[in-house]
Amino acid sequence: MDIYEVIRPSLTLLDGIVGMEGNGPNSGRPIPIGLILASGDSLSLDQIVCDLLGISRESLLTNRVAFEQGWEAIRLMFWGEGRRS
Repeated sequence: MDIYEVIRPSLTLLDGIVGMEGNGPNSGRPIPIGLILASGDSLSLDQIVCDLLGISRESLLTNRVAFEQGWEAIRLMFWGEGRRS
């Protein structure tokens, strides 16, 4: 978070074409996700990914630290097909 406060990326790209289920990076199982996301706000992108994957935002260390330091959680509405099981 210290670096993020000083140098904010102007664009963050996330390649989620293939993800991993289980304990990675060596013992997980590859699963197709089919996502490519981009954002001008890295912290928001991390939160969106957690929401899309159906995991708690606080399960990601960077989100947890950001919330502890007073960064606010974003509130979003999604339209479309939603998460597939």
